[in-house]
Amino acid sequence: KERTRLEATLTLVDYLREHMIPKMYADDLHMLRLAHETESMVLNAEMILRASLFRTESRGWHFRED
Repeated sequence: KERTRLEATLTLVDYLREHMIPKMYADDLHMLRLAHETESMVLNAEMILRASLFRTESRGWHFRED
């Protein structure tokens, strides 16, 4: 994990959250479930990226390259 790559990925996740998630729609309950799961995955990715940016030391599975 390196700061510039984390920030670039966070930019992509922000784009998905702001532009793609609001355009999702569901024709049936199965697609509605998938849409909710996708929204949750984007939120989870954002939380992981922000936590990784905040945490600067390496320990356990969290390894910072910079």
